[in-house]
Amino acid sequence: MSANPPGKFSDIQNRAKTLTDDVGELLDLYYKLASVTVTEKASNAAAVSITFSILISFAMFTLLFAGLGIGWYLGEVLNSVLAGYAIVSGFFFVMILLTVLVRKSYIFPLIRNTIIKKLYES
Repeated sequence: MSANPPGKFSDIQNRAKTLTDDVGELLDLYYKLASVTVTEKASNAAAVSITFSILISFAMFTLLFAGLGIGWYLGEVLNSVLAGYAIVSGFFFVMILLTVLVRKSYIFPLIRNTIIKKLYES
């Protein structure tokens, strides 16, 4: 025969209910925090991607017009526009070849490390 006062049992029930409510709220807050974190990282990745795309576009136009200008200038100096453009296109071919040769050892790791660093930034 245990003599539990009637108030003690209801007090334990109230505390258990409060505890389960608090745990539920805590889990809900963790879910919201994870959702906000994922949204923030996705928006940062999108912003970086858009900025990078714009910069690449500007760089391509800059290289295009610089190549045309240098080709024209070399053509004037060499008295052969064809030779000027051939020299510039040869330079760009060498640059493409170098890029293809070093892409796996330098370029891919650089891009991968930059993306990983950006994703794990706080």
